[in-house]
Amino acid sequence: MTKRLKLSKWTIFVPFDENYYAAYNTLFGGIAILDKEAKNFLDKIKYQGISIEDIKNPEIKEIIQNLINANFLIDEDLDENILYRYFFNRKRFNYFHGAFLILTTYRCNLACNYCYQGPSKRTESMSISTAELIVKWIQKLLDYRNTKVIGITFYGGEPLLNLKALKFISEKLLRWSNTEKRELSIGIITNGVLLTKSLANNLVDNYGLERVHVTFDGNKDYHDKLRCFPNGKGTFDIILSNLLNYVDYIKDTIVRINIDKLNFESSCRLLDVFKEHGLEKRIRIYFARRYAWRPEIVSISSIVLSEVEFEEESIKLYNIAVKKGFNVAFEVEPVICDMYLDNHFIIDPGGKIFKCWDLIGSKEFEVGDINKISSKENFHPEDDVLSLKYYEILGIDPIESETCKNCPYLPLCNGGCRARSYTLRGSIKIPDCTIEAFNRRRKLLTLYIRLKYGDILRKFKEERK
Repeated sequence: MTKRLKLSKWTIFVPFDENYYAAYNTLFGGIAILDKEAKNFLDKIKYQGISIEDIKNPEIKEIIQNLINANFLIDEDLDENILYRYFFNRKRFNYFHGAFLILTTYRCNLACNYCYQGPSKRTESMSISTAELIVKWIQKLLDYRNTKVIGITFYGGEPLLNLKALKFISEKLLRWSNTEKRELSIGIITNGVLLTKSLANNLVDNYGLERVHVTFDGNKDYHDKLRCFPNGKGTFDIILSNLLNYVDYIKDTIVRINIDKLNFESSCRLLDVFKEHGLEKRIRIYFARRYAWRPEIVSISSIVLSEVEFEEESIKLYNIAVKKGFNVAFEVEPVICDMYLDNHFIIDPGGKIFKCWDLIGSKEFEVGDINKISSKENFHPEDDVLSLKYYEILGIDPIESETCKNCPYLPLCNGGCRARSYTLRGSIKIPDCTIEAFNRRRKLLTLYIRLKYGDILRKFKEERK
């Protein structure tokens, strides 16, 4: 019986110039460069199927075989929904890697008008007794799950306002990981105000700090209007000065640049400032859309870019950044939100466990409590800590949604942002459909392909001349 092939439904086509397309498989992350003739050929296969035995031209047969190897062409009888579910669950229940986002405090030393906590900020800080329980639980859980690669990221509030807890957890887990032959990476998400050169050196040399993530809101003129101290004083000069002093001691420094309707020119000037200081290859940058869908921060909604506007503005900024020689932290590859990942946890200063950055502190989405083991010497790291809510969230299956199951972007978004769905639609179980946004943001995908595969594209074009 002749085996017939079909085009994977997870395939999208992106034109990157007048003569060539990139075929991108959103499930496997494969890229194929096609001319118009090859693209039209695949369009026919999408509706008619093909048998490789029917192809007599050896060159075309070789192309077909390459597309099979990259999973663009698959057996006609394969159920792609089952394939998606398998690869989704393989990532979801991957215990080789583990990640913990730990809030050392809800306190913050700034008064940004778009803070996710809103105007009524919490002030609790982690005690050393809670830090001890967290270390104890993490070690027990990772032993139980035989996790070998671990990422710890400190967050807040401003995590550096509680150095005592940060250093305690880092030191204990560093010592344990060295003894147990585990790979540990430690990072912080900070506003950068307190991260002086001496502190950075201390954290790197004695507490294993490798990663720093810091945010700018444009150049000094605009940044200082939004990211300021409670007395209204700006923070730009301090954050930049600290960055210049610690950047060469940190293994990986990522700079997020928030963009909105008012700061395009300011963001361009920020790139010039970075370049003047020789930061192009010493940091990685990315542009993020300032958002205001949470009720706590709707006051800034008038300056928030729409999806279309963000695509246009970010494309311009990425092109400018690349031309100036910057490393960009820009990915459009299959990823899964931490909410879905069984070995990823968020722990607040009181030892409560959550699954989503944007739902931290919400009693409704508390999925565990490390304090439950405070009086137990022998405890089960799952049954004695995690609630049934945790397993309900882990049981959400994006492929069950009629909206999602035939969408080629599903492996990229996996049903969209569940926190956004909760805020706008009242439930995390309803997909936050972004297909229109993805359709509009093909230019971003084109840019990504050019950035990641530029050398291959140039070589391909030269060979076809």
